[in-house]
Amino acid sequence: NGTLHGTMTWLDGSIVGGASLTVASNATLFLPTSVSSKSLAGFITNAGTIKMIGAFALTPSGVLHNLPDALMDAQPSASVTLNVGGLIINDGTIRKSAGTGTVSVRGSLVNNGVLDAQTGTISLDTSAGGTKVIGDGSSYIGAGTNLWKSYVTLAGDFTSENLVADNA
Repeated sequence: NGTLHGTMTWLDGSIVGGASLTVASNATLFLPTSVSSKSLAGFITNAGTIKMIGAFALTPSGVLHNLPDALMDAQPSASVTLNVGGLIINDGTIRKSAGTGTVSVRGSLVNNGVLDAQTGTISLDTSAGGTKVIGDGSSYIGAGTNLWKSYVTLAGDFTSENLVADNA
């Protein structure tokens, strides 16, 4: 268990069950392209910035909590996949800021924060499992597209400027 102050690049490997990593408010965790998946069976609490650069898959069976004022920023031109098995709680901002690709959130997501698709698409995909809960006060913004791909559970009021619902 530890807290990141500064910058860390996660190339490969696992955060095992029971282990935790906290990204402090002034810290940045880089997730670059790599041959292998990064595996999360423990906990990541993000109070700073997580930058997803390049195409990769984060295979969670743990919990990733993006706190208020924290940022998860996807900058790939290819797709980024947050796979089924774990839980992402977004109380901050998940942003797609570069490239024309898609960020697919295929695991369970509770969104109480902002999904900001500045370019490309952020897709909430339940077709491969996982549940999506749209919490009270969540918002969907940006010049790109926020896509509800399949079923979501509405748990309060939300705002949108670019949301597309498609059960196909």
